[in-house]
Amino acid sequence: MSNKLGPTLSVLFLAFNQSAFVEEAAMSVLNQQCPEPIEILLSDDASDDATFKILQMLVDRYRGPHEVRLFRNQKNLGIGAHFNSLIGKSTGQLLISAAGDDISMPNRIHRILQAWEETNRRVDLIASDLIDLGTDGQLGGVIQVDDLSKWRNASEWAHRRPFVAGAGQAFTRRLCKQFGEFLPNVVCEDQVNTLRAILGGGAVTISEPLVQYRRGGISSGSATSDAASFLAKARVRHQRDLAEIQQMLQDAALMGEAKNIRNALKSRSIGRNYWVNCWVHRNNKRSARYLMPPRSYRSPGACANTSTCDGLQSGLWQIAIKPCAAPRGRQFGIE
Repeated sequence: MSNKLGPTLSVLFLAFNQSAFVEEAAMSVLNQQCPEPIEILLSDDASDDATFKILQMLVDRYRGPHEVRLFRNQKNLGIGAHFNSLIGKSTGQLLISAAGDDISMPNRIHRILQAWEETNRRVDLIASDLIDLGTDGQLGGVIQVDDLSKWRNASEWAHRRPFVAGAGQAFTRRLCKQFGEFLPNVVCEDQVNTLRAILGGGAVTISEPLVQYRRGGISSGSATSDAASFLAKARVRHQRDLAEIQQMLQDAALMGEAKNIRNALKSRSIGRNYWVNCWVHRNNKRSARYLMPPRSYRSPGACANTSTCDGLQSGLWQIAIKPCAAPRGRQFGIE
């Protein structure tokens, strides 16, 4: 069913420093088997490797049925702002996310379109399962995301957040128009879009893997080997977490659900984050206090102190903290 207002489907292909994988990833999008014409936007976020040259080569030799457009950012925008840019340049009514190192199955976009049509284009987000893909190209097991049709309102989202993965998502243009652009520091656009869809027209999940999802992508970061980079990454991660929280609160307020979502995020933040005191050698020992998630640092002991964060506190709420009685982390040069 063609849309007289423009193409129904647009693929937003985001790449950054992925020269080792980008050709295979882009070809998996260019070779999509779909009865509808597809608008494909290939975009490089100011890579300093050969990513853009590879994309340029693929576009130059492409002779397929889809409309392909190539972009290169003059400076690195980051995931949230990069999405904003491509959403503004696209014209489709349903926007499909694709990363520069993931592989879309040949029927992925057709299956997404079918699922959307089955709801009479009512829902605002369509997700799918994934296949785990290692950096060495070895396939792992199926990554099953939650059935988003079970989340029908903000209260159900507040009770339990669904497990989602942006690599397998598509979302509507009307969702973007309703809520506006992502905040620039937003990285986990999948979490934001899922909440937006639940607040809007709803979401569904296709219970089959349509993307080979490569571990260790852009948003996962890299290993840290010294104190300075450890603390720098902690600050960036925290700023991203705050951007996600601020975005969700802003979106919830737009739909009259601010209190419900605020309480859920506050509970999640207290349960998930805690303070760590780190002593770093800089001429003499200086103390720096950061809010850190459990995946990054395991905190010993317990106490019930309250403080603000060295410029990082969001101002949304105070969080019960636990200073480390015996800081650990010598592998980072912290003692």
